[in-house]
Amino acid sequence: MKHIGSAGIDYIEPARQIQGLCLMTTQNQFDPSESVKARQRASLLAALRLGAVTTLEAREVLGVMHPAGRVFELRRSGYTIVTLRRKVVDADGRSHQSAAYVLRDGGAA
Repeated sequence: MKHIGSAGIDYIEPARQIQGLCLMTTQNQFDPSESVKARQRASLLAALRLGAVTTLEAREVLGVMHPAGRVFELRRSGYTIVTLRRKVVDADGRSHQSAAYVLRDGGAA
């Protein structure tokens, strides 16, 4: 059963609250394919070449749901990316601490 949370985000009730159905497992087994990760890395890298990208921007604009993971992979590939902490406001007007990622010196390590 779908609900809209207080932040306006859809979520699915845990299976223990839905009689007769098992929609969720207790262990997260989602693992995006390498092609999805590669597309997300390319999208994030292109945005970083234009300037700083916050976690919320990566999620809401670029569709990268785990920006820290993609930044980690880009760093492992040799890109120099600095993490700054910023206060940002989400689509609902709430203030959050968020990471802002900055590509340094063209990115090459």
